[in-house]
Amino acid sequence: MSEIFRRGQEIARIWPRDIKVINAMYREGLIASMVVYASKWMPPVLCFFIVWYFCFLRFSAVSFPSYLWPSVVFMLMLGFLAPLWGIRALGKRSLRKLNSREIAWYCRICRAAGDIPDSAPDVLLLARALRKALDRAGTNPKPFLDDI
Repeated sequence: MSEIFRRGQEIARIWPRDIKVINAMYREGLIASMVVYASKWMPPVLCFFIVWYFCFLRFSAVSFPSYLWPSVVFMLMLGFLAPLWGIRALGKRSLRKLNSREIAWYCRICRAAGDIPDSAPDVLLLARALRKALDRAGTNPKPFLDDI
């Protein structure tokens, strides 16, 4: 399980989220964007609302029914665990082996990046190759995106 989370964190960090051609084919860019956004903003926002509601209920005449607390705790857990679910989904998607057309594209990207392609690549190896090729290509990723 920790391997899946490690792979998911790596994919979220290195997947090229700003190239629309790649994100039209692979959903990892959308999921990675959501994971980065959720891990950055969900915990502070939830903490703010917890403190705000606590102060509001503490200093006002409104009483909070006790039977609502389990649902409140459950919703808070959902909010805090949302980034972890996204990282787990990315980790599980990173284990998928590439098909023959994707393998040919992966080999071409590896050659453009100056690497030796792996014999049985998965999505994580594709993400690493894409990141290395994009770092090497700079602002012009078009040469290895032509035949997607």
